[in-house]
Amino acid sequence: FVCMAAAASSSPAASSDAAECSLLGGPFAICVQIGLAAAAIATLVVKRHTERPRRPWLVWFFDASKQAFAGFLQHCVNLVFGVAFAASGAASECAWYLTNFVISVVCGVLLLNLAMAGYNRCVDRFGLHLLRSGEYGKPPSWRPWLMQMLVWGFLASAEKVVTAVIV
Repeated sequence: FVCMAAAASSSPAASSDAAECSLLGGPFAICVQIGLAAAAIATLVVKRHTERPRRPWLVWFFDASKQAFAGFLQHCVNLVFGVAFAASGAASECAWYLTNFVISVVCGVLLLNLAMAGYNRCVDRFGLHLLRSGEYGKPPSWRPWLMQMLVWGFLASAEKVVTAVIV
């Protein structure tokens, strides 16, 4: 409801030009960004309550925060690409964001699976236990989590760059 009110109060120039869409301009765009963040967090919490067996809270937090971090990075890269690609005038920021998102879902997931398979082989081959995805030690430690989160964030961002080249 708040977002609808924000959309109604946005500038008349924006509402008269239906082809123009701004990812970051105006109160409606900000509401959409907040809604996306809330939906992502809610999805992780629902997943936590439905998984069997349930991981300890700290391990769940480590895993979920890696997903959230990478998702946030990819979202930011999509925003930047949407704005940058729209400067060419071929399509709106929102159209480019959606295009990048769809390509990421279709191609990016495959690329990330392949990258993680290679990453896991390297971790196992060279005995890099600190970097073994999802393993944080007994008791769980912040150091492996941080290292894994940085690697995962790098891989997720690299995937966005590779799929942007496709666009």
